[in-house]
Amino acid sequence: MRLRCANPTLLLYLAWVYALPAVLNGWLSYESELYVNPSNGLGTWLYAGLLFVIAAAFAFRLERSMGHRAIPARQPWQVPVKPIITVLVGVLTVASLGVASGLSRWRYAEEGLSGSLDLMSLLFVLAPNVLELILFALLFFHYQLSSRTVRVMMLLLTVDLALTASGIGPMLGVLLALTAAIAPETMRRILLKPDRVTASTPKLRRLIWMLPLVGGLGVLAYLAGDAVKKDVSLTEVLDTQDASDAFLQYLVGRISVQWYSLVAALHQMVELGVGDPLRNLMAPVTNAGFRFSSLTGGWLGIERPLDGSMARINYGLINLYPFNDREGTTPGLIATFVLAFPVWLGPFALAGYLWLYDKVQAGLRRRFAGRPTLFGELLLLYFTTVFFSSPVDFLLVFDPMLLTLVAWCYLGLSAKPKGISHAAIQSSH
Repeated sequence: MRLRCANPTLLLYLAWVYALPAVLNGWLSYESELYVNPSNGLGTWLYAGLLFVIAAAFAFRLERSMGHRAIPARQPWQVPVKPIITVLVGVLTVASLGVASGLSRWRYAEEGLSGSLDLMSLLFVLAPNVLELILFALLFFHYQLSSRTVRVMMLLLTVDLALTASGIGPMLGVLLALTAAIAPETMRRILLKPDRVTASTPKLRRLIWMLPLVGGLGVLAYLAGDAVKKDVSLTEVLDTQDASDAFLQYLVGRISVQWYSLVAALHQMVELGVGDPLRNLMAPVTNAGFRFSSLTGGWLGIERPLDGSMARINYGLINLYPFNDREGTTPGLIATFVLAFPVWLGPFALAGYLWLYDKVQAGLRRRFAGRPTLFGELLLLYFTTVFFSSPVDFLLVFDPMLLTLVAWCYLGLSAKPKGISHAAIQSSH
């Protein structure tokens, strides 16, 4: 028997949002000026360790070490070119009209979406999720298309994502789509490597120019996304702060948010035992009722709840100075199950959720045109972060998160589990 890492993306997530921030806060004594960081006892940390081990276990497979290991047969994606281009042109048309009419994309505007249920507002909320799904498929899936067709779709994606972007994350999608439009085959080689036993390791020169590429994309996404998120010009972002220091502070702060969420959730729910997991679990359900009432003209008379999602509850829990009644902070994978379930039920709920996620990600990998490189795994984490951010908030129902989840589940679960051996591959060459 041998242990194989079958889901590096999950390991990267756990390392990025839990292990690294733990080192920054413990070994380097880094303390946030924005978030609480209470102390927890040994028993509480042992419980956290149990949840971490459960999550990490789903990244591995125990396999028999007899002969050559089978690898999944790549399942071609029949690209619906005309429907995709129709969607992209439609988004371009409506989004252009929205930007021309001055529709703000600032995510924390005074008026929520429930107060302006018009076509343009809905488009600015829903379009980025659809566009990123298309971008993901074109970057990773196995398909047969001419380079010209791919470039046309990538250029449309670049413009559409730029028009509908509302933060730093979507701006990364803009830069990825633009890079893929310029050099689609090169981008695929950076993200994927062939399914061969003797597949060559990445060349040093490729790694050397990949590092500036990744760093450059990150800096550009930060600057442009911060400008969109704060509803200011790019010039103002550059004038009001030192770009290098600000990016470093932003990076450390961002990767520590879900760590602080876990520490605070453990302190409230396990260390002190004063939290109400049922209330937390029902918060998005209550908000779903309010959203349904808004969609149907308000005839149910349900008021907007103050804490109507796990992200809102977590925002109030970890922020030292909460100031915005519409802002939320996603708690992350482990903290979500600490907040939403009793201590005795949390490990089982987490394992059940990860079992479903594991099926989806395994199916997605069967559709890939090759094995993801390290850069590919990092991008896969970016695209599938919806599985980790705040799983309980899928209960909001009338939310882009649920639509995205359904799309991911369809793409993953509809892939049939077939496999071929390495020996068969070798004999075919």
